[in-house]
Amino acid sequence: FNHRANCHLFDKSVLEGTPSTRAIYLAHLTCEADSILNSLPAWCEKNPEVVIGWNPGKTQFKEGLEKYKSVLPCISTLILNVEEAEQFTGLKAERVKFEMYDEAQFGEMVSPYESHLPKVICDVRPLVEKFKSLGVKEVVITDGGRGAQIFSEDQHLYVPSKAADRKDTLGAGDAFSIGFISGKLQGKDLKTQATWAANNSASVIQHYGAQAGQLKLKDMS
Repeated sequence: FNHRANCHLFDKSVLEGTPSTRAIYLAHLTCEADSILNSLPAWCEKNPEVVIGWNPGKTQFKEGLEKYKSVLPCISTLILNVEEAEQFTGLKAERVKFEMYDEAQFGEMVSPYESHLPKVICDVRPLVEKFKSLGVKEVVITDGGRGAQIFSEDQHLYVPSKAADRKDTLGAGDAFSIGFISGKLQGKDLKTQATWAANNSASVIQHYGAQAGQLKLKDMS
């Protein structure tokens, strides 16, 4: 599921040699590794049932969103934080006082746990509409301690951060992604996927480092 190598060794053959799998999660790709993205549309045509999660990075932001117009329709779930989404789209999310929270603007709140409610929340709808106009099926926008917003074809959810004793935020975003994709692979509904994401992220920030605190499947709920 995870393979690291010198970026110059990464090309489309890595994707072509992928063993049978139910999901692929692509993080920041640098150098020639970007060719993996270029070969993704043809690969997805042959593997239409595979879940493709993508968390692009600064190399992709520098190239610009238009370069990936053929790639975006292949993405099952696009996951970025607010600042990354702003860089990729060239748009700015409006910051709003949380006391002005409106479900129509920020989504249905999903919080089956004690929540950490922020002072400010971002209206990311224009950014998400830009991604969706280019064919992305589902968009997750995280915002650290402010929580996350999830946009599917017919749902908009707001997931506040789970109250936790924070020791180290390293890996919190990746932990959120792991919980979310795990819930999807387990056939859970969107609200449960969101809860798993929040639970896993909250567990990781209570430990030092990005690996400690990752939840087992039995502990996700």
